[in-house]
Amino acid sequence: MSPPLPAELPPEVLEIADPHQIFILPTRDLESSNSTVEWWRTNRLVRVVRGDRMATIAGVHEEFAAAFQFPLYYGTNLDAFVDSLAQPVETPVVDARICLVANAEYFMSLEPERLSEIAACLAEVREEWALNRGGPEDRTPLAFSVVLAPDGYFREVRDAWLKAGAVPRRLGHKN
Repeated sequence: MSPPLPAELPPEVLEIADPHQIFILPTRDLESSNSTVEWWRTNRLVRVVRGDRMATIAGVHEEFAAAFQFPLYYGTNLDAFVDSLAQPVETPVVDARICLVANAEYFMSLEPERLSEIAACLAEVREEWALNRGGPEDRTPLAFSVVLAPDGYFREVRDAWLKAGAVPRRLGHKN
């Protein structure tokens, strides 16, 4: 049985480290757990995207645009994807932006050869936030973390992201 979802946000998700870092939370209990509610009660901007809606690059654009409320003029290309995710948002002060990918085993499953493009874009966004580029001068660096939550298929998800150039790290473990 998979471990329960941590009630508190694991501290490694808040690290500003390797921009290629991707976290994996292997659990089948994601939807049945109320623990993620605690992640929202902190100074974090948490958005959930659905991996089963992102089997293709077009689905990635649609799901991220909806979850992160990209502007209406969003150009549905990878440059616009990075620019939109790297932009400051009108929210209360946050110390991290977290993208939780539910059903991550479906993410880019119909276009696996393009996963490396998305991994590179997410690494660029992590770097932008960590270096405080593209925003107000008084904006402090913060973490932009991607947490993959596959419903099983841990090894397959980890291996796909490794192959794509990401550095997957299982939450709660030193990899």
